[in-house]
Amino acid sequence: MDQALVRLLFFRFRGGIRHRLRQLASPRGVVFLLALGGIAWLLLGTASSSPGAGLVGAPLRDPVSLREHVGTFMPLGLLGLTLFTVFVATGRAFHFSPNEINFLFVGPFTRRDLIVYKFCAYLAGAILSATIITPFVSARTSPALATFTGSVLTVLFIQLSSAAIGMFAQAFEGGWITRVRRPAFVLALVMAAAVMFYVRATSDSDILALLSAFRRSWPGTIILAPFIVFAKLFLARNIFPDLIVWTTAAIIINAALLLAIIVLDGRASDRSLSESSRVSNRWNRIRQGGSFWASEKTTGRSLRHSPVAGGVGPIAWRQAINAVRNSGRVILVFLAIAAFTGPIATAAGIQSADSRTIGALYFFVAFIVPRTLVCDFRGDLGRIETYKVLPVAAWRICVGQLVTPVVLGSMIALVMIVSTLFFLDGTGARIAIVLAIFALPFNLLLYGVENLVFLLFPTKLVPVGRVDFEFLGRTMVEFVAKTIIIFAALAMAVGVGVMALDASGSLWILFGLASWLTLAIIGALTVPALGYAFRRFTVGQTID
Repeated sequence: MDQALVRLLFFRFRGGIRHRLRQLASPRGVVFLLALGGIAWLLLGTASSSPGAGLVGAPLRDPVSLREHVGTFMPLGLLGLTLFTVFVATGRAFHFSPNEINFLFVGPFTRRDLIVYKFCAYLAGAILSATIITPFVSARTSPALATFTGSVLTVLFIQLSSAAIGMFAQAFEGGWITRVRRPAFVLALVMAAAVMFYVRATSDSDILALLSAFRRSWPGTIILAPFIVFAKLFLARNIFPDLIVWTTAAIIINAALLLAIIVLDGRASDRSLSESSRVSNRWNRIRQGGSFWASEKTTGRSLRHSPVAGGVGPIAWRQAINAVRNSGRVILVFLAIAAFTGPIATAAGIQSADSRTIGALYFFVAFIVPRTLVCDFRGDLGRIETYKVLPVAAWRICVGQLVTPVVLGSMIALVMIVSTLFFLDGTGARIAIVLAIFALPFNLLLYGVENLVFLLFPTKLVPVGRVDFEFLGRTMVEFVAKTIIIFAALAMAVGVGVMALDASGSLWILFGLASWLTLAIIGALTVPALGYAFRRFTVGQTID
């Protein structure tokens, strides 16, 4: 790597340490650090020490049993996390900020140097994040050194493996692999769901026992071999030979992935340049020759009256186009997850009324989907000044921003509810139908609160080139605050429904109608609040 880039990395690393020390000196930074540490301790410490927390029903108070479960299911979890990262990623594998594009791309640096530079920036962020997280993680499974080393190398592995898969898709885009990948993905999902449902119907073993058996079989060992290395790294007891051997293997795997990314990037860059040259030559021929398609096609029929709707229509239409173009794959993945929720839950023997199941579904609907499916104010941070000069009322702009995410979120929730409806008994089916009816006002409230928090406390949705405790802590604090608001609104809606039920003499339809209207009104009240936050939003403010 060029010496100038090495020096720039040194300055960035020193500036990052100074920035985080300043964060620790502020009350907000301390609060976010404690919040992140407390959540990590609750998830990784308390959960692992609670009786009956075993993945297959065995108690995990025994450290030996806990280590066995980590070694069995961590490779499967890493595989799932890598695939999920690949399918929901919407940008480039390696993201360069506008300043990096302006100053580094015009410099005397090769593409390989820039990729290695970006990788080193990710490495620095992973080291800082692992340094902060490690003290809060329970040491019942492995020493602190193994936890720190495993955290750093595992984060890099997930980043590099997903980037390598993305680079592979870019390098061979337009070939037969591109044409068959979506049908193959859908076919694999259907086959997996059918196999799990068949095994559940014909045997007494649950899905976790089957996954454990697959992990120990020779095909599972071959498929999960890279992921097993990182699980062994986390479980290393001694520095030599365990930690040294598995750390060396993990470094070799990450280095091979980085080399593959460099090779694939060269192929993707050459293909992109040739495609750009082909398009440029085609347009030059059109301009010079006066092609029929250049003179007639551009003056053909068009939509002469756009759906204005008082200014709401164009904004909602723009966000819908952005959702399809930028997050179309994400939408398809979420719809597939929602469609197979019922069969997979039934095959795994998961009870729909279990509090842990309800909590997992709420986390998916209220945290994962909104944080990944961004087609509202949160994705328009650099364009809010354009909305400020529009001759449209602020509340209309806010309504236009909410239409697309509310519709998409409700559609995903409805598909998930319908997929579980066929596997429920009479009482469960009635509850599912009620949830389907309340999907629209719930999502209106959810995305209204999401955008309100963003406009009041604006920040970049995804950290670029770093994962620091302030971002993670702020994300968790925001999620807890949104959850409190949403549950308070739900409690108020249920309370109004109970009052209507008592006044009507046990007429349940009035209970549902009163609750639905109350929740819808509370969700609608976020629109004027959004208008106020939009008007007070200062475009020129500095956002970290």
